[in-house]
Amino acid sequence: MCSEVNCILYSARCYGDTCQDLCVAVGTVFNEILVWSLSGQRVNNRVSVAVTLRGHEGVVFSVRFSNHGDQLCSVSDDRSVRLWQLPSNYSNQSGVVVSQALIVLYGHTARIWDAIVLPKGIISVGEDAACRMWSLSGECMQVVEGHRGRGIWSMCINKDNNEVITGGADGSIRTNSLTPLDVGVAKSLATSWEVYLPENRKPQSLVLCDDVTALVLTTAGYLYKVKLDRCLSGSCELLEADPTYAAYSVMSLSPTGGHLVMGNLLGGMKLLPLPYHGVNSLHCSAHTGKVFSLHWTKLGLLITCGPDGHMCCWRLHDDKRLIKMADWLLPWCKHRWLSAVTEGPSHHIVCGDKKGSIHLYRLPSDGDGHLVEPLLTLKGIHGPSGVTHLCYNNGHVYSTGRDGFCRQYELNQSGSLVELAKCKVFKGLEWIEKLLFADRHQLVVGFHSVDFVIFNVTENKMLYQCHCGGGHRSWDLYLPQQVLCDKATSVFGYIKEGRVHFKQLRLNVGSRIILEGSHGREITCVATLSNNEGSVCFATGSEDTSINVTEFNGNTLMCTYTANGHISTVRALSCCHGNGESLLFSGGGRALLKVWKVNILEGTVAPALSLLAERYLHEMSEKQKRKQLKKTPLVPTPPECRVMSLTSFPLLFDELTFTASPSWVGKVYCVIAGCSDSIIRIYTYSDGKGIALVDQLEFHQRCVLCVKHFTHPKITNAISQRDHPAHSKATRANTPVSLLNHLIVCSAATDGRLALWDITVVMQTWLCSLLGYSTDAEVCPIVPLCVVPCHQSGINDMDITKCAAEGYLIATCGDDGSVTVTKFIFDVSPAYPMPADLSICREEICRIANAHSSCCTGVRWLPHSDRHLVTVSSDQRINMWSLDNESITLLTSHIIHVADVVAMEIVSISSSSCIIILCGVGLQCIVCNVNIKVL
Repeated sequence: MCSEVNCILYSARCYGDTCQDLCVAVGTVFNEILVWSLSGQRVNNRVSVAVTLRGHEGVVFSVRFSNHGDQLCSVSDDRSVRLWQLPSNYSNQSGVVVSQALIVLYGHTARIWDAIVLPKGIISVGEDAACRMWSLSGECMQVVEGHRGRGIWSMCINKDNNEVITGGADGSIRTNSLTPLDVGVAKSLATSWEVYLPENRKPQSLVLCDDVTALVLTTAGYLYKVKLDRCLSGSCELLEADPTYAAYSVMSLSPTGGHLVMGNLLGGMKLLPLPYHGVNSLHCSAHTGKVFSLHWTKLGLLITCGPDGHMCCWRLHDDKRLIKMADWLLPWCKHRWLSAVTEGPSHHIVCGDKKGSIHLYRLPSDGDGHLVEPLLTLKGIHGPSGVTHLCYNNGHVYSTGRDGFCRQYELNQSGSLVELAKCKVFKGLEWIEKLLFADRHQLVVGFHSVDFVIFNVTENKMLYQCHCGGGHRSWDLYLPQQVLCDKATSVFGYIKEGRVHFKQLRLNVGSRIILEGSHGREITCVATLSNNEGSVCFATGSEDTSINVTEFNGNTLMCTYTANGHISTVRALSCCHGNGESLLFSGGGRALLKVWKVNILEGTVAPALSLLAERYLHEMSEKQKRKQLKKTPLVPTPPECRVMSLTSFPLLFDELTFTASPSWVGKVYCVIAGCSDSIIRIYTYSDGKGIALVDQLEFHQRCVLCVKHFTHPKITNAISQRDHPAHSKATRANTPVSLLNHLIVCSAATDGRLALWDITVVMQTWLCSLLGYSTDAEVCPIVPLCVVPCHQSGINDMDITKCAAEGYLIATCGDDGSVTVTKFIFDVSPAYPMPADLSICREEICRIANAHSSCCTGVRWLPHSDRHLVTVSSDQRINMWSLDNESITLLTSHIIHVADVVAMEIVSISSSSCIIILCGVGLQCIVCNVNIKVL
């Protein structure tokens, strides 16, 4: 088979059961689709093109025949899906040209990779990571999202289960139901009604009892029962009229749906049994003034809030009377009323107010009339717009707010509510109203501008979105217990422009995850978080701006947590263990540095991350600006600067000496960032003081690719430091705080040079200021202790180990494919005029000019060894080397499965084995036997 024009073929598909019936369709680089039939006409013993389909304006990426072979579906670089009708009996024809498609579909926001035509519709997937379902009339029936990163690469149809299976660039495999293509189901997905109340009465609040019943209270105090299956004005049944509930009222439905409670402007409260027939209602005076809010807990407790922050806890006894159990007092604030409540463990009640604070109360056996203040308050944790929802699930308390955050807490044994994690669902969703747990899915209900949305956080996809005018109105959502079931019907009701609107919807599209994925784009960095009983947990950063926590148990890899928040690529990670906790520092594009707390959740091995602080490198406080006037001005950081590498360590108080007791004692951490603007920046993070800039190191004049650190003991014998003739003014000054070890920083850049710095004096001076000491120490600009040209081009990675005899071995690898090992020995030399009273003698132990056939991207010493080295390269090989005196020998070499590997980490799991983690276009873990050096 051949065409008249030779060109690249981008796609091909066959149809037929025998050679005589076989038809072949191909997509070309010239935007055409060519169709051949093996039984067609031949020229010079070659089959001529039977049909040419023209109309696409880009490369044709995929073609597929219909079940009967009479139609063809194609997708292209022009972001269109086209359905073609093939001419009848085309197998016996030659040179037929079709220029008009039956249907042209647009909707994907990026290139489309594949499409399948079915008897009832068309399924398409593309680079926008969306799976779209189209009717044969051209209507988009469903958009299914969930895959992350660079799109969905493949799909197939499971006809037995009526589902489509998709595989994405994130490594996950998902299934989605095809029921939206059924016309009957598609209509019911967006059924809407508008209800006009009798005599044009204006609704003021509504409650949904189930999927067919709603209760609506008017501004005149009339309570109506509305049947949603007959939503006409005549279907409204008047239940009660009470003028005391006119103009203002609040309503709340009990968890079982058996009671409706109402509150009014005078402090009155009414309890109605459901279904209500005008009798057996209960009236009482709950407060001395306006009832601001009513909240039921899952176990049936009723919490009411009145003026001046007065709250009452009620228990319904025998469905006939309310018994007051407690009187609580909200702390003073501007908007002092309750907005959310839930039951916690050990008879605790967790409350949220309109000013964004969360309060913890303990439930007594009986109320004594005394106002009880909260046991604990997390002030303003959700910002000034308030807490919108609280719930208790699987041993943890969760809260949402109008700041766009979901937060997770744990009530520890001391009775404190400790925040474990927080996350933002997606950009632009600032009003989160509810957090729901359905099976293993976590759903968020909120308002995105003027739209009501239901978002599946677990699968990262929008379940429902409709225009309602925003959240500043009375609304309610009914969700059945099996909310994600195909046949479950949910109802959303809201009041707008004097009418009650109802929308009936089905949230589930039969989606489930067959295989969990990882990042959607290239993985750029890795850091070990914990190592417990052979299970290693580590964090990875990616170009998709997320941080994944992954657990490896020796056999399988499983992503257990995903943290979002970076606005560009996460380029560097560094985990710091000390001070009784673990912190993770992350940095990347747009000059952004973040600090995360590593939390080990109860009953789990894998940790979760909660954001503690963040800082843009180009930001500087006024206090820091004034300080900079007294010394060398800092180089301004451009906003487009990238953090290329991070190293961090705790500043432990048992490693400090003091001349007097400090005025402030807290946890202090140091993080050093190598940046793309050639500057090495030193920061500290401390409790309550956030991220602060200490100093900047300037030398390389090129992009800094890697930074590492190590400590070297101070030499106190022979010559005293203060009497040292080469000591600077800063070290000769009376410093109240002194470090027991020298802090040495190693930096490498694209110029191929390795530099060593001593930042001890700078950190001592900074600690004096942080801990409240006054010092007259003058800090001189830092210059490198030593500069070594190691490579002809950029140094991609380095690793440091202490020699068994003396000194330190630093291994480096670079773009030139070589590996260099250099030995450094520190000593005191009166003739060496260094500010930190250190001198260095160095020697190059060995150099492998062609360690790999491509650029070498990772190098690590094996744990507890100064003789065995592991390197990895973009040639997809991992090599292990043995260092002996001044020579290095290749022990073993293996092919790896990760393409374009850019990061490597080695974790020791026992005295005889370790795990090598490789990251790039994919993720791979290799178990290594240290004793016999086998991968």
